[in-house]
Amino acid sequence: MARQAKNGTSNAEAESRSAKSATEDLVSIEELVSDLEKRLHRLNNAVKREATGASGDVSEFVSDTLNDVSDRVRESMRTLAQSVSEEAVRAGADTLNRIAREVDHRPFALLAAAAGIGFLLGLATRRL
Repeated sequence: MARQAKNGTSNAEAESRSAKSATEDLVSIEELVSDLEKRLHRLNNAVKREATGASGDVSEFVSDTLNDVSDRVRESMRTLAQSVSEEAVRAGADTLNRIAREVDHRPFALLAAAAGIGFLLGLATRRL
C-alpha cells in the first residue's frame, strides 16, 4: 500500500509535471506564433512599400518615356511644318514669277483672260 501510495504520488507528480510541461510548451508555441505573426506583418508592410516604390519607379519611367516621345513628335512636327512652310513660300514665289513673266510676254492675252473670267462671274451672279 505504501508503495501504491508512493506510486500514486509519483504518478500524480509525473502528471503534474507533464501538464506543466505541456502548458509551458503551449505558451512557447503561442509566443512563437505571435512572433511569427509580427514578422509576417512587418514583411507584408515591407513588400507593400517596395511594391509602391516599384510602381512609382514604373510610373516615373513611363512618364519620362512619354515625355521623350512627345518631345520627339513635337520636334518632328515643328520641322515638318517649317519644311511645308518653306515649300509653300517657294511655290508662291514661283507662281508669282510665272504670272509676272506671262504679263511681260503676253499682256493682252492675260487681260483678255481676266475680262472673260470677270464676264462669266458677272453672268453667274446675275442668275442667282
